Amino acid sequence: MNLKRPLYGPQHPLGPSSGRDVKDFVKRTLHRLPAIIPVGADFFPLPPGGVFDDVYNDKVVKAVKIVQRYNDIKPETGNTGQETLDALWIYADAYSRWVYRIWSAPSPIPKLGPVVDGGKAMLDLRLTHPSSGFPNPEHPDSYFPAIDAGWIVGLDVLAVEDMVVTEASSANVGDAFYAMGVSKIEYWYGHIIVAPGVGKIFRRGDKVGDIIVHPNGAHVHMGMNARRLIGHDLTYGYGLGVPTVGAQLREALS
Repeated sequence: MNLKRPLYGPQHPLGPSSGRDVKDFVKRTLHRLPAIIPVGADFFPLPPGGVFDDVYNDKVVKAVKIVQRYNDIKPETGNTGQETLDALWIYADAYSRWVYRIWSAPSPIPKLGPVVDGGKAMLDLRLTHPSSGFPNPEHPDSYFPAIDAGWIVGLDVLAVEDMVVTEASSANVGDAFYAMGVSKIEYWYGHIIVAPGVGKIFRRGDKVGDIIVHPNGAHVHMGMNARRLIGHDLTYGYGLGVPTVGAQLREALS
């Protein structure tokens, strides 16, 4: 069986993976291993409640490392690639194999909506300039890219994806905040009237604030740090020669 996607644990930059392939293939197969190979009766027990969730957690990583060691798969990463899938396939029952055969890997491209009410989806926009909200730790003189949008005082500013507010900030005109998206993209929203509190959770399309009056024209400034998702900064600049956010993510994640 061909691997449909690599699976990673929480310590990997692209982890933790989640999905039905984790729940109904990897976890179910690990659970039945004691009946097949000598790993011990309590090798991978059912959790309280008797139902596995779909997250590739640290317990999965530890168990997969043992499977890799038993099958002489190196390095023993605890992640699931083609060799590890091949090993698990031998131990899997008919149901787990059926689930994996019919299951389709989700698109790795995050669904990013508009940053302001009535605006274009973030995937269709081009980032234009450096953002002082995100200094680059590897290159102190450079900054993560951003876009200014809205241009109407009081216009609703929106969460471009599911996210949680991680840190309060200041925009030197109005409030600002940092947020971490479910895609692992980090955001900095600036020039809003009142920033939401740390820990506040938003779903894609939820209102996060209102654009404040600004001497250079009312707008929301939104910076994006995509390094956790794609390993490098997004390209920015003015003109049609700059690829959209969506085009850059598709290229990096293909």
